Amino acid sequence: MDIAEFLITQKPNYINVGDETDLFEAAFTNKIPVMLKGPTGCGKTRFVEYMAWFLKNLWLQCHAMKI
Repeated sequence: MDIAEFLITQKPNYINVGDETDLFEAAFTNKIPVMLKGPTGCGKTRFVEYMAWFLKNLWLQCHAMKI
């Protein structure tokens, strides 16, 4: 399986609304688990895509509807 098609290569469209990126980066650096909770469409996936791009970390998209 070639994972290249799943890599995030372009900056995702995301706008900070507070200090969430700083908090996530601190948690990531210190290996602290993070749980994102919110209603459908509030931006949880977009935020994780952005942080994966920002932190230069491999993140594969998983769509529950395709599993």
